[in-house]
Amino acid sequence: MHSFLKLPVFLLMMAALANEALAVYWIDEMNQEPENYQLTRADKTKVPVTIYKTLEHGDCVEVIGVKAKLWIASDSSPKEMLSRAGVSNKCIKEEKPTSIESSSLAEWAGRWLTNRIHATTSRTVVSLITRGEEGKGITMPLANQGGLRMVSGKRPLHLSWQGGKPPFSVRMVSEGGRKAVFERRDIKDRQLESDPVFLAEGMYRIEIGDAMGMTAQNLRVVSPGEMPRSRLESYGSASSRDRQAVVEAVMLASKGKGWAFEAYQTTADLAPKYQPAQILRKSLENGDIPLPMPE
Repeated sequence: MHSFLKLPVFLLMMAALANEALAVYWIDEMNQEPENYQLTRADKTKVPVTIYKTLEHGDCVEVIGVKAKLWIASDSSPKEMLSRAGVSNKCIKEEKPTSIESSSLAEWAGRWLTNRIHATTSRTVVSLITRGEEGKGITMPLANQGGLRMVSGKRPLHLSWQGGKPPFSVRMVSEGGRKAVFERRDIKDRQLESDPVFLAEGMYRIEIGDAMGMTAQNLRVVSPGEMPRSRLESYGSASSRDRQAVVEAVMLASKGKGWAFEAYQTTADLAPKYQPAQILRKSLENGDIPLPMPE
């Protein structure tokens, strides 16, 4: 009887510990460079503001840029937006534990993303790049570090390339060109999302062409068990799941061996609704691939 009573008590203790971990706060999105924000610690020291920066008890965040916006997320409450036009600051009043390992991984990925906010959100930069591409041959910067690699399964396939002159055509065939997986013509943009397609393990060839020429890249499809995984914690909230997906995509892209292509699949799915994913997607499209996290 005594042992029987221990189980409910243990489960209650575990539930309490889980609840304690559900109110970790972090900076989830920023639409401007870090100088448009200010983060002051409880001891009055000021620290740089970055995406996925963990916020602790006593931290105060303020938006100081006129057009800047910042979103704070938590595992236990709705995401909050700060801006000069509305509520411009927030101080964290709750003291909750967080995993040191998952926090450092997320903050490493967040710093990498923050350093690319300007390069991937400036309309002037993007328009100049687009206009200059037509004088160059077609390239796939995503393949710059080890080719293209992704896991097997059925899902849409996201592709991106640079150079060439529209309209484009895309053709994907299995190893040796024995079987066409899909083909698309008259593509106006330098991006493509295919219909869901099943890719078994093996080698494939992706061919992208325009009226002047064609480029081809080999794609290696492997089992899901071969994909490197992080140990980032997620507690089920939508914000936590989105953060985990992007952090793991940054980590995966940093592994080289073509894993940036698998990371691109995740970010392309999330990018329409989530700004950090937009930053990572555009960076990978430009061949800007993260280096591994320092030991």
